[in-house]
Amino acid sequence: METPIKIENRAGKVRLNDIVTKGLIDPLMDQICTLYGSEEIRNDAGEGEALDILEIEIDSQGGSVAEGYRLYKTIIALRERGVEVIANVTDLAASMGSVIAMAASKVRMAENSRLMIHEASTSLRGDADKMHHVAGYLENISQEIAGIYSARTGHPVDVIRDAMKRETWLSAEACVQLGFADETYAVEQKPYNPSILERMIGNNAGKEIDTNATKLHYGDRQPETMSILSNLKPDAALVAKLKVAEDDILDANASLVAKDSEISLLKTELIESSNEKAGLIEAATGHTVELSTVTAELDQTKKDLSTALAEWGETESGLKVELAASEAKSTPEAIQAAVTDELAKCGHQPIKTGTATSEDSTENLTGLAKAIALHKSK
Repeated sequence: METPIKIENRAGKVRLNDIVTKGLIDPLMDQICTLYGSEEIRNDAGEGEALDILEIEIDSQGGSVAEGYRLYKTIIALRERGVEVIANVTDLAASMGSVIAMAASKVRMAENSRLMIHEASTSLRGDADKMHHVAGYLENISQEIAGIYSARTGHPVDVIRDAMKRETWLSAEACVQLGFADETYAVEQKPYNPSILERMIGNNAGKEIDTNATKLHYGDRQPETMSILSNLKPDAALVAKLKVAEDDILDANASLVAKDSEISLLKTELIESSNEKAGLIEAATGHTVELSTVTAELDQTKKDLSTALAEWGETESGLKVELAASEAKSTPEAIQAAVTDELAKCGHQPIKTGTATSEDSTENLTGLAKAIALHKSK
């Protein structure tokens, strides 16, 4: 359904005048995007600046929650950009139509208009588990919508939910009193435009001529209905097919509601999975840093160990040399050579070598020791 665009005094005007469906919301969203997303329209709005106001006329009995939320969120986004959104309820804002109105900066209601709020509902076929699942989904939707009404009116959510469960209808005046609307406005009465004949000979004469013209065609029998459809009898087979089609539509709508719920659950699971994956990546990154540190420390330890082993090798070689020298000095030959050297220094005769017994050696050494001591005392 095509939604006409109007631009008056830097204000764009669109209409929501039917059941809220994808077929209605898609073109409406396109029109809003054109008004507030197209550079050409912005330039035509006035000195190259964007439009300041969006007026949306509402006459809707409600419809799809998902499609209604699309328009609701778009209106909120426009307000965040500084656009003033005015909702004019011309006749009826019921169910999702009333929720959409709550998104506006200002809600105006015609004096004879109505607003209706109720619980979210659907038609469904299926087993107990499916029924229970959809029941929870509908409860969540109703609670969300009650929160929207509560934020607008200032009434507690529980009070709003009670009114929704009773399916409450409100007049324009009641809406203003309860905070659902900001003001009412009078509906402009279009003046009666008389025909040319009435203007020529007067209103009463024109009515008499119209009456006579009707009698000329129908006689004294006044036409109750001018529509050919009123003379048609309902086709039983067609009515049955229509009933089946309506049931199919209800089933399809219920399936869409169930799928929408499944999509919401999958989105939640995806977010949780993404968060878990991010946590694992962060933990793995931390472990990688720790592993790099430990590896660097291990390499340094290896270097220190290699240096220590090299130093120990040098020390071991020195000790072996010293030990060999010490062992060389500890042999009888080395000892006798050292004693002979000392005797030479003291002017004593060298000791005879040969096959002396141990007693002879001891005697000689004892005498040698005394001689050395005597020499040193002098």
